[in-house]
Amino acid sequence: MDIRFENRYKVNELMLREYVYKVVSRNIVLMSVGVFLLGAVVLVVATANKDYLLLGVAGVCMIIAVFAGMLTPQLVLREIHATSDRLNNGKKCETVVRFGEKITMEEGATSMQFDYTQITKIHNLKHSYVLMLGKQNGIMLSKTGFMNNDFKKFRQFIQEKTGKKG
Repeated sequence: MDIRFENRYKVNELMLREYVYKVVSRNIVLMSVGVFLLGAVVLVVATANKDYLLLGVAGVCMIIAVFAGMLTPQLVLREIHATSDRLNNGKKCETVVRFGEKITMEEGATSMQFDYTQITKIHNLKHSYVLMLGKQNGIMLSKTGFMNNDFKKFRQFIQEKTGKKG
């Protein structure tokens, strides 16, 4: 297989946090903010009308929204770390992603292969570049980890292969 691009990196906490907060948990955090704001409006109306039952319900909804928005990303991070530790026997392995006719990804003893057609969306983040394979799973790349060519050439290549911008 002719390798056009190769990306090598060890996942760091900045990359993981950015992926979890801006990609995986983004919708839950946004919904939590929305529920909190709606609860605040209902709280004001309930206070003005002296409706103590509605006041209590609005307060509980606001508390749940705050906890959901704060805890969900932390739980996702914990699960990612646990899965990585389980798959790699607790070692921090280098991730190698190669781009040729197909995308191959290796991390420790784990190896996976993907078609370019499986990429549904691309996220261009500050510390990483993520090729999404659905709503929750993605191939994370380090912007500084390209071995054969630079990141700008890779972005052009992946956009041509997938038809997705990012």
